Amino acid sequence: MVNKDEIKTRYREYVENYPENTALAFESEYDTSYPLQDRALGSNTFAGVFRNQLANESEYLFELDETVPSIDELQIELLPTVGTELMGALMVQVTHDHIAFWEKSLELLSSLQCENDDIMEMLTDLYESVYLLSTSSIQDDINVEQIPLKSDGIAAYLAYPLTEAVVKFVCQDYIHMDGKLKPCRCIRGLGDTIYGPPERGDSVDECSNLADLLYHLEMVVVDSDLKRQLETGREYIGRLYDTDPNVVYGDVLGEFRNRSLHGESRAPSEFGVLLTLSGILICREYLLEQSETI
Repeated sequence: MVNKDEIKTRYREYVENYPENTALAFESEYDTSYPLQDRALGSNTFAGVFRNQLANESEYLFELDETVPSIDELQIELLPTVGTELMGALMVQVTHDHIAFWEKSLELLSSLQCENDDIMEMLTDLYESVYLLSTSSIQDDINVEQIPLKSDGIAAYLAYPLTEAVVKFVCQDYIHMDGKLKPCRCIRGLGDTIYGPPERGDSVDECSNLADLLYHLEMVVVDSDLKRQLETGREYIGRLYDTDPNVVYGDVLGEFRNRSLHGESRAPSEFGVLLTLSGILICREYLLEQSETI
């Protein structure tokens, strides 16, 4: 029976053993030994769909190991842990397990309940679009003639509104999808930032700041298990971009989002980080919804 410890061990050893398990030589500008991290730190805008078959890869990946369940067959309770540890594996490349996790997250997203069908359709379309664009170069069953040549760049632009929409959906007790706060609710942002409550005339009654929404999600909304997973996810993102995990929401994800969507610079490649983060939140939301129906 697969458990959380095995999941952590598999993916962490995958990253740890990568340098000795690959025969691939690549020019590293930053001497990281990890191709995807090197791209993240450099100016290369390749989106991170990087598939190099490693020696002994089936020892680590569920999709290649016939002695264990595939990602689709794992207990759903384990999927947030899978997503969190796959965040760490992005140091190396997008693996078969990343693709399977994104597919499973899309499946779970399409089954979530929502009072507004338009919102659910929007979320599903956004997630599917980012997924298809991000994996178009390595998915044999996708008609590449239908995918724009700049699919990685388009995916980077769509990944930020996708993440913001998923976060607001998970925080729906506090905020509407248009960013307006719900009655008597506050959003706790980075630093001393507080949005709301709307009833106060001198307070900001809406929030569209991705960094503040992510901070509120982690600090206020989620349960202790997901909080730990988000903390671990921040550590992995900080490692990928060689920065302090405590500033990931603001100085990395939030800053990337603002610069690109305000036209200050092209959208930097997000290397599957936001798609995986959104998948983690979707899996947890599905589990909460199922527990409420029991």
